[in-house]
Parts: sequence; C-alpha cells; structure tokens
Amino acid sequence: MIENNDFALVPRPPGAVEKAEPGAKRILSGMVADTLALVKKMPPRKSRPLRIVILDDENELRETYRVMLQIWYEGVVVVQCQGGDEAWEELSRADPALFITDRNHTGMSCGEMLERLAERKAKFPIFLISGGAFLLGEAALRSARENLNFSSWDKPLDVYQFRQALETALRIPAQQAP
Repeated sequence: MIENNDFALVPRPPGAVEKAEPGAKRILSGMVADTLALVKKMPPRKSRPLRIVILDDENELRETYRVMLQIWYEGVVVVQCQGGDEAWEELSRADPALFITDRNHTGMSCGEMLERLAERKAKFPIFLISGGAFLLGEAALRSARENLNFSSWDKPLDVYQFRQALETALRIPAQQAP
C-alpha cells in the first residue's frame, strides 16, 4: 500500500466497478492501474460516529427520532431529510449505519428508493415506519424483505420495540436514558 497523509493506494476490492454509480464506472474502468484504487484515508469504523439518515415529511417525527437517538447513542450523527431525492443524495454519499423512512414523502417514492437500494445491494438496516406500509404493494414489500436488511412497523410506533430493534440492527446497546 502506497500512502501519503490524506490518501492511500490500496488493492481495489473485486466488483468495485460494477457497484459504482454510472459516472464513476467510466473513471474507474479507465484507470491505468485497474487493480488499485485511490481512497481517502478515514479513521477506523469504530472511531467514526454512528450516522443515521431519517426521511420523513413530518418535521415533528424527524425531530422526535433525532432526540431519541441522541439520548440513546452518544455522538450519533442524525441526518434529517424531508424528501426522497434529498435522502437518495445522502444515501449515495456513504452508507449510513441505519436508514429510517416513511412511505409518504415528496420526490422519489419509497418504492423506487427501495428498488434502487436493492439494485445497489445495500447492506445497512432500513426501517420503514408508516401508517400503511402495505400500500407499497405486496411485491415491493416482499422484494425489500428478500433483498435488503428491511423491517417495517405501523404508526404509532412503540418506543420500547423501536429501541429493541435499534439495538439488534446496530449491534450495540442503547445507553440508558438519564
């Protein structure tokens, strides 16, 4: 591995070109050293803060999730998105530790987002918390459950169940609330 202070040249993982977004594929496949990749050095995963993306068109619900998460997980970074397009941009930057979404929001539909995440083979947990997840359609829900780390709940959400699901999905216990 060749390094400087900010970047490192490392062996490229198999399938990197296939998993890249369309614009990045041209750049990656055109590289002279096809077996290497230039990566920005980041702190190890355990030292990076937990990053959770929340997509809901209701400000009060997003804020409620944010408050609960910040009480339960010290140093968590909560990214709040009001529309589907904004959330897709955020999810395309880097995989979050968790994605919480509602069925109804502006921009990209929930069904389309789940399809794109399945195509991308997203591994992060996805929580759909909605007043009617069944309205996505049986095929969309079945596909999400088969191809993604996907769970769904109806509103109103039981806080105890939510906390238990978080601990399971994130594989770390929530801190006791003061």
